[in-house]
Amino acid sequence: MSDGNFIYLDGDIERQQLVGQVRDVRAMVLTLAAQLPEKYHYQPRYNGRSLALVLARLLAFDTTTLWLVRAASNNYALRVPKSLVRTADAGLSHLFKRRLVEASVSGIRRKEAEICDFIRDVPMEALSRDVIHPGIKEPYTVERALQVYFVFHWHEQLQQIQATEGVTGTL
Repeated sequence: MSDGNFIYLDGDIERQQLVGQVRDVRAMVLTLAAQLPEKYHYQPRYNGRSLALVLARLLAFDTTTLWLVRAASNNYALRVPKSLVRTADAGLSHLFKRRLVEASVSGIRRKEAEICDFIRDVPMEALSRDVIHPGIKEPYTVERALQVYFVFHWHEQLQQIQATEGVTGTL
């Protein structure tokens, strides 16, 4: 799956297709996470990050980007400086490097339900509104942001985990 495979969310069928992709990529990440022995949860494995940190960062990313998308869908263009994102990421990385994997998995599952509900319920007229992402010159539409943040970003993380663990197969 690449950034070129966008779905136009014209109806319930397309929205359900996107919900399926959101669920599938998370299921694959969480399945791989569950297969990694606990003794490796806090060892740097994925570009210097542990499984615990990768999962915590994915949850934090879902939370913050859902805020951005919700704000945009309600006609609020939130502008977050890239420097604030870097500072927050560094702080979260330090704070979450020993976070229990089970806590992140539980949070990811709760957030997945929230994301899927939003995808199903976001008004059609909101899909073309701009989401301003820190460090990106051109904003995403709400329709594209839903896919970039909640499918493509997760797929990139999945590929990194698969490569590190020697697992083949993609969505």
